[in-house]
Amino acid sequence: MKKHILALLFPIVGLYGTAPLASTIDFPSDSVYVTSSDEVKRFLAQRYMLTGLVNESVSTSLVSTQYRFYQGFNNAIACSSSVVVTVDKNTKEVIQIYTHLLSESECQSAKDDNRAIDLNTPEQTYAPFVAAGSPKTIVTTTFNVFDPDPLTALEDTTLEYSDVISSAAYSLYSGVEVTEVEGIRYLENSRVRAVDVRAFDIDGDGVLESDISQQGIITSASDFTIERDIKDYENKNTQFLDTMAFYHIDKSVQYLQQLGFDIFSEPVQFDAFFGNKDNSTAYSSQNVIVFGNGVSADAEDADVILHELAHMINFSLVKRWRDGDTGAIGEGLGDYWAASSRYRTNKTFQPEIVFSWDGVNTSKISTRILNDTEARYVPGISYPAHVVRNGTNADQLWSTPLFQVLKLAIAEHGERVHEHIDRIIWEGIAALGGGVTMPDAALSIVKAAERLYPQSNYSDLFVKQFKAHNILTNTVVFLCATVFNG
Repeated sequence: MKKHILALLFPIVGLYGTAPLASTIDFPSDSVYVTSSDEVKRFLAQRYMLTGLVNESVSTSLVSTQYRFYQGFNNAIACSSSVVVTVDKNTKEVIQIYTHLLSESECQSAKDDNRAIDLNTPEQTYAPFVAAGSPKTIVTTTFNVFDPDPLTALEDTTLEYSDVISSAAYSLYSGVEVTEVEGIRYLENSRVRAVDVRAFDIDGDGVLESDISQQGIITSASDFTIERDIKDYENKNTQFLDTMAFYHIDKSVQYLQQLGFDIFSEPVQFDAFFGNKDNSTAYSSQNVIVFGNGVSADAEDADVILHELAHMINFSLVKRWRDGDTGAIGEGLGDYWAASSRYRTNKTFQPEIVFSWDGVNTSKISTRILNDTEARYVPGISYPAHVVRNGTNADQLWSTPLFQVLKLAIAEHGERVHEHIDRIIWEGIAALGGGVTMPDAALSIVKAAERLYPQSNYSDLFVKQFKAHNILTNTVVFLCATVFNG
């Protein structure tokens, strides 16, 4: 690939950056229309003297098309170099330009995540029957799960992981789609698939390491209504954990599709019983979420499940989500997605705490809150995941304003607007790229609120909450008001 020396970005219209990081977000005040990646490139070259870009992809969200590029030098696709031009899906007008520009030396050490993984999948199990002519069908069955967790369901903060859980803590749901072959039902449908990790190159050294917690593929001849017994986990009988993860991922992906985001090209895969670490992780490149089994089983808590799914949503919307403040933003989005789900059915008992169950049954107290009123953004410093900045958890700095907007909007307009706020947040994230800072992401979300619901006060709610945490300042909000036309 030919190397290019990238020109500096000289904006002709207002540009709102967050020094010293090389990321900027711009909302053109005049009308420019484009219909292809080539036209977008010409627009960037003429207006910003920005050349040497390589097409990455063209993606779509609810009301927009995103033309994505990276800088045309070695390893640029593996680092967080990004130019994202957001265009109105109907009018073809340029709405927003996000850039994160890096020097060639900053990308030299970047590497794609090419770690290998060996999975046992349902298809491998039922493939011989299908090959022999047995039909593969989708059937509905009944699931028994915690929703979201036993502590919340029973409203009992004295409950401990080793306790026998009362039947009152469970929720029974029918009509859940699974795959059936030869009378055996597998936890798989078009949206989600339960797998078993046999080996994984976790540390990236090219060597596959066996998973000590292989449990095989969970099946049933009828329903999935077994109750939880932690002694079963010692014998790798993990049907309850698989049932939990499958149900909550499936329900959330269906809701995401209802919002208008049909973003997964294949089922989201998960292993509900992976290793003995007290941690769960979403691996986007391998399309698998693994739930840890150290101290306690993470998949017993729906907040953990939905938090990890939110990472997969985030990675699907912005494929090279890294650097800048993406760590804390991503964690905050995960916490918000979990809290948003539980707020539909629980508005009174600890609605602003996530990981109420798993977070207290761990090697350390790891619940997080979404009402951290003291959290303040400090420009010029980085916000990776799980760090303390200015005396508060950086993850909470991002999740708090999002969740408080949700609460305020529902209090003012009713439950019907719940999905509006969820929709706005993901639409705003979809217009971003690598290296994004919290102010950039906040501006993009405010712009999404204006575009999706121009007659509402949602953008005002977001601005007020972001300002309360110093993520947006009076200066930035004043400048943005001149380009938001509704």
